[in-house]
Amino acid sequence: MIYIIYNTVSGSFIAKNISDSGEIKLPPGGSAVVVCIPSGGKMSYEKNKMWVNGVAVDYMRQEKK
Repeated sequence: MIYIIYNTVSGSFIAKNISDSGEIKLPPGGSAVVVCIPSGGKMSYEKNKMWVNGVAVDYMRQEKK
C-alpha cells in the first residue's frame, strides 16, 4: 500500500507516495506525531478537524496563513 505521511505537530504533509517500508527524516531535536494516510484517501474538514475516509486525523488543525 502507498501512504501519505501527515505530521500532526506541524500540521503538514511531510512525505507522499511512501510504501510500507518507507522512511522519514527529522532534524536533530525535531519532533513529530505522524499519521499514515492511504494515498487517494478522501479528505474533508469540519471546523478544526481533518478527516480522511471518515476517520479523524487531526483534531487541532490550523488554517495556513
